[in-house]
Amino acid sequence: MTTVAHGLVVNFWRRRDIENAYLQVLAEQQLETEPSLEQHAIIIDTLLEIDRMLSKLSAKARQAFLWVHIDVLTYQQVADRLGVSDRMVKKYMAQAMFACLTCQDR
Repeated sequence: MTTVAHGLVVNFWRRRDIENAYLQVLAEQQLETEPSLEQHAIIIDTLLEIDRMLSKLSAKARQAFLWVHIDVLTYQQVADRLGVSDRMVKKYMAQAMFACLTCQDR
């Protein structure tokens, strides 16, 4: 019972953190129209799914994926930051892309 309760609390805090980060980005965007409540719920659920997918990757694979797709770094730049070869970055990206594909199949 304690394990289940702990898992629920962790999920609650993770969802809250993701939702707060989304709301902060939304506020910074200053859009003319805000997403509807339904769109907001879909976006949060999608972000949570991405978070779950990323949490299953190794730390280096997760970081490589984020640097390539969020910070728009090249594989060589990621390799230099992680202290690995660009070939290893390609492997990390393949792992992350496979995780994205299996996440999409659900």
